[in-house]
Amino acid sequence: MIRTSILVFAAFVLSSCSTADAADRWTPIIGKWQYRQLNPRSLTGYDMEGERLEFARSGSTVVGRYFGLERMGDEGLYYTATTVTKLSLRDSVLSFVVPARSLYGKRPGSLAAAKKMKATGFTKHELTLTGRLVDGHLRLGCSAQPGECPEAIMVFGKLGQR
Repeated sequence: MIRTSILVFAAFVLSSCSTADAADRWTPIIGKWQYRQLNPRSLTGYDMEGERLEFARSGSTVVGRYFGLERMGDEGLYYTATTVTKLSLRDSVLSFVVPARSLYGKRPGSLAAAKKMKATGFTKHELTLTGRLVDGHLRLGCSAQPGECPEAIMVFGKLGQR
C-alpha cells in the first residue's frame, strides 16, 4: 500500500513538472513580434509597417495570430489577419502555418476588428514558417508557392523591447 502511494505521488510530481516545463518553454515566445522588409526608398531603410505575430496563452495552450501585408503590384497594399494553424514548439524549433486569408484595405488592429471589416478579396496560398529564437529575435524561414513569402528568411523583433 505504501509502495503504491509513493509511486502514485512520484507520477503526480513528474507529470506536474513536465506540464510546467512545457508552459515555460513558450515564455520567451509569448508576446508581439514584427518583421519589416528592407525598403531602400524609405528614410529608415525599412517599410513603415510590417508583418506582425502575436503569441498568447489561452488556458493551457498557446495561440498565434498573424497580421500580414500583401503587396499586389499596381493594385496596392492589402492587409490580412488570421489565427495560425499547426502551431508547435519542439526542441526549440517554432513552426506554424498561416492559412488562406481575407484581404482588407486597411490594417485590422485585432482579429475581432477584422471580422467587422468588409474584405476586399482573399488569398488562397498558405505560408509555412519555421525557425528559432536567435539572439532575442525570431528567425523564421518561410516556404510557400514561389513569390508568396515576403522573404525566404524573416527576422522578427519583439515589440516593446529595446
